[in-house]
Amino acid sequence: MLLKCVIYSGLLFVIFATPTQARSIWLKGEYHEQMSLDSMYCAQASGEQPTSCTNRPTSWHQGIDLTSIHIGTLSQEEMIKAVRFPDDPVKELSFKNPIGLIRWSWNMGIVGCNDKVNGLVQGLRCSSHYGPFQFLHAMSSKNDIEAKETKAKIMSWIEYLTLIIENKNNFIKSNYCEYWSSEKENQNPIANYMIPEGKDGFPCKLDSGSPWTIATPLAFHCKFKIVTCNVNLNERNIKNNAIGALLHLIQDSYTQGHAIRGDCCNNTSKVDIAKYQCLPIEQFNSYQKQEKSAHADADGQPSAGTSCKDNQVQHDPITAGAIILWKIQHEKTNLSASIYQYLDANVFQLINPNALSSAGQGFQKI
Repeated sequence: MLLKCVIYSGLLFVIFATPTQARSIWLKGEYHEQMSLDSMYCAQASGEQPTSCTNRPTSWHQGIDLTSIHIGTLSQEEMIKAVRFPDDPVKELSFKNPIGLIRWSWNMGIVGCNDKVNGLVQGLRCSSHYGPFQFLHAMSSKNDIEAKETKAKIMSWIEYLTLIIENKNNFIKSNYCEYWSSEKENQNPIANYMIPEGKDGFPCKLDSGSPWTIATPLAFHCKFKIVTCNVNLNERNIKNNAIGALLHLIQDSYTQGHAIRGDCCNNTSKVDIAKYQCLPIEQFNSYQKQEKSAHADADGQPSAGTSCKDNQVQHDPITAGAIILWKIQHEKTNLSASIYQYLDANVFQLINPNALSSAGQGFQKI
């Protein structure tokens, strides 16, 4: 018992000391979780597509009815787990998963990701935070990348997630490598990341196990196995994670350490730098040469900035998330296209498509 307490105390120290690349999750603040529940309440309570969201009552414990996509009611508990996907893509952050928790803490805090950031082959845990998969967090993977290039990756990720949610013709059971090989030929900007070694390497060629399906990247949960992970290809689990990843992406795009919106962030207080602004994106930031403490401040307790008052075009992240959930509830045809078009115009609008990524004003290392 004493040894277990010592181990968990050490893990807590590492978790709280580890800088994140997104609004805090789990023990460090649960900002993603709370914003997602706010969006869930707003969507469920709205008879029409919401244009703004009121405060979620503390007594509200319902979920959201998603029988429209054949998964029944998405509970609050399921949403909380799902929205953590981009930060915890293999479901390790839980005290019920001590080996996974140790593994996550080891890689993200104790020794760092180091050589594990080079893409899908090295795993999503590190590559989504520090490598080429940073589009999961609405960031550029390095400096001097044009905003339109980063946006193209983000929009391709959105399309992938929404096609999974819509699941026409049982899309989620399609062969993963056949799909991404075709997308590579069509010059999909994230295809090279999804099949980094082409048809002749991982994950198209496996030493063991079944061939990947479209759903596989959203299906891993690494618990007691040290090297390999379990896979849960249940339709409900996959669609939940896709919805969570979509809301997480939207929320991250409103943190100034990820994407600058408005006149920010030189000489800005910790409270103000964490405020989200309902404005188009000035530039996408890169974690390269960013000051970690400033990024952490921007990922703090979110609140609405002055630009969000009565803004009916550039919505705040909670309203944007609610609109996505409302569309999933009510759109009967062309759901994927509808979500894509809304996010393209109302969340990921760019001021200057040629703006280059950098650490961002106020976030540079001194």
